[in-house]
Amino acid sequence: MKQGWKIKKLGEVLSLEYGKPLPKEKRIHKGLYPVYGANGIINRTNEYYVDETSIIVGRKGSAGEINYTEEKFWPLDVTYYTKFDKNELNLNFLYYLLSLLELPKLAKGVKPGINRNDIYAIKTFIPFLSEQKRIVSKLDQCFEAIDKARANVERNRQNAKELFQSRKNDLFKKLEEDVSKVPLPSVCDEIFAGGDAPKGNYSKEKAEKFNIPIFANAVKDNGLYGYTN
Repeated sequence: MKQGWKIKKLGEVLSLEYGKPLPKEKRIHKGLYPVYGANGIINRTNEYYVDETSIIVGRKGSAGEINYTEEKFWPLDVTYYTKFDKNELNLNFLYYLLSLLELPKLAKGVKPGINRNDIYAIKTFIPFLSEQKRIVSKLDQCFEAIDKARANVERNRQNAKELFQSRKNDLFKKLEEDVSKVPLPSVCDEIFAGGDAPKGNYSKEKAEKFNIPIFANAVKDNGLYGYTN
């Protein structure tokens, strides 16, 4: 372990405070401040409950999801918001740390929820403040590079799509010049309607027993619904 790094429970370095319900009449689409649910901004309001930048942790529903907040905001009662000593923890470092701890795995119940005591009990390495800032700087550079790479991939994908569309249009234009159109009945005796998928007698995956494909009206997987016998 590096000098100056300490192993601590999260409960020793931060507290998770409960959010508060906000009446519907106070939820305003173009309000001044964001309203946070368990997985991000869900509305806005002209009032705020917390007046400093923090980190929202989903408490119910999308339990364990992490969101970095604006300076003034309203956290709903399905969330926790963090409080900590800024002389001990860097906000951005804490955001990366909580993101890496995979908090959603702590969720329990039919409607998933997280008990903050389970989060408090997590032990982790806490470096000294200047080291936290250095780590954040490195991570920011890495994520910036990843974002640029993703943008390049998306741009190349779009260019390939446009090229494919252009070639396809050229092909169909040439076909229209080379062939003639005829009525469908002249090449097809009859068109039949499909039937319902066999109930309980099919599989989503191809198997020895079920190897005859079932097709439906769909784009995904070229309409392949499953397999039957």
